[in-house]
Amino acid sequence: MAPLKRPAASEQVTSPKKRATMLTDDAAPNQHATMLKDNAGPVHLMQEVSLAVSASSVPQTVKEMLTVSMNESLGVDKESRHGLQGEVVHMIESVLLDEEKKLEQMAQDTQKAFQESNISKVSQSALLEVFQSTAEEKTQELNAKQADLATAEKDIEAKVNACKVAEQSLSTLKSETNVAAQTKEKLEAALADVVKPTKDGQEVSKDVLKSFVALCATLKCDPAMLTSLPIAFGKSAGELGSFDRLVLQHAEDFIVAQFSLHNQSVSQSEAEVSAIQAKLEAAKGELQQCMNAKDLLEADVKSAELMTEQAAANVQAEIKTLKSLESETKSADTAAEAAKVQLEKFREGALAAFKQLVERSSARAQEPAIVTDACSQQH
Repeated sequence: MAPLKRPAASEQVTSPKKRATMLTDDAAPNQHATMLKDNAGPVHLMQEVSLAVSASSVPQTVKEMLTVSMNESLGVDKESRHGLQGEVVHMIESVLLDEEKKLEQMAQDTQKAFQESNISKVSQSALLEVFQSTAEEKTQELNAKQADLATAEKDIEAKVNACKVAEQSLSTLKSETNVAAQTKEKLEAALADVVKPTKDGQEVSKDVLKSFVALCATLKCDPAMLTSLPIAFGKSAGELGSFDRLVLQHAEDFIVAQFSLHNQSVSQSEAEVSAIQAKLEAAKGELQQCMNAKDLLEADVKSAELMTEQAAANVQAEIKTLKSLESETKSADTAAEAAKVQLEKFREGALAAFKQLVERSSARAQEPAIVTDACSQQH
């Protein structure tokens, strides 16, 4: 078995023209395929394989051993390879297949990450719609409660004004009732202190008579009778003439009629006072209910405001989350596409080159398979 030998230094040097046409790591897969087809010579194919081995994750010593042995194994046509050279070819193949599996796994992982990110984005988009709908509902609820509160405040204002008017009416009616009651008492006293004593022949004091005449004047008694009253009521029973007795009778009838009128007025006023007091109490009760309802509405509005603010905050937070997910999804998509491109590039580049070299027959071996030590160049 012939020993493996390291290519001579002159054989390891690649001309600048050939280096310019070599595939780079950044070339697209279709570019690799075109270049391999256009440059089908073993040097270019070996260079692809050597670069792939050098970029693999195997130990550095293995890389160096394989790249050094590559010309004397993979570079030999398949009919001329002996057992050891076949072993090296199998090792190179193993390295390349391992790298292919890693790239496949990377492509699968990045594609899965993209799909998961995209699913999360769709889910978050749906959640955002829910949050936005909830925020809109809370805003509408808040607007409705604020409108109810405004209506309640107007109702309270109207009821307060109604209570004030009722209180004023009640106060006026009570004053009028008091005046009528006092007048009634004066009329009753006039009958007892003036009219009856005079008819019984008793003398009435001048002060009492003066008050009596003033009361009759207040009640708009006949002016002619007013001038006759002091004279008629100032006489004793024996001094009374027919005219005097007529004045006394007329005065008594007037006082009795006025007493009856004021008595009836007082009764009606007292009934009205009771009715107004009942209505006022009912209005105050309604007012208190409105104020209690207003307090509850104010609490509801405050709660609705907090819920609306929280809903709006949820929307903003979800928008922020969605933007972050969109960025992550875009990055994941870019990574998945890059991994896919890298896998295709590897398959159409190094792996395709390896397969061509493995199957290279002596009938096609027109060009020596010389490749530079890529590991040495990297170091």
